[in-house]
Amino acid sequence: MGGMMDGVEVTIVGAYETTAYATTYTSTITGITIEEHKWIVQEEFLDVGEGKLEKGTKVHTNAEHMKGMKDTIHNIDYSLSTTVYMVNFNLPNGRKVTNHKWVVEEELESLE
Repeated sequence: MGGMMDGVEVTIVGAYETTAYATTYTSTITGITIEEHKWIVQEEFLDVGEGKLEKGTKVHTNAEHMKGMKDTIHNIDYSLSTTVYMVNFNLPNGRKVTNHKWVVEEELESLE
């Protein structure tokens, strides 16, 4: 999210073991190519089965993590077999974000 979450305290509201993918796709709203969008999980791709997808594979999703993402074709940039987290947090401007998808373990830091 372009550094928007850097240093933000989050509350984990869900955790799932899966494969997370960084992808490149073109927004259906702006026509702008979004490079290395992090993250889409295996279960959000349509008709791909359960096997890990290879770099360069083109896949369809109806995930709507961001406006212009729904019903797009994504190119797999790379993947991680990891735990992904759904989180709630408040942005510095006061905006509350609920059920944000997805943050991977490597992006979290314990407060303790």
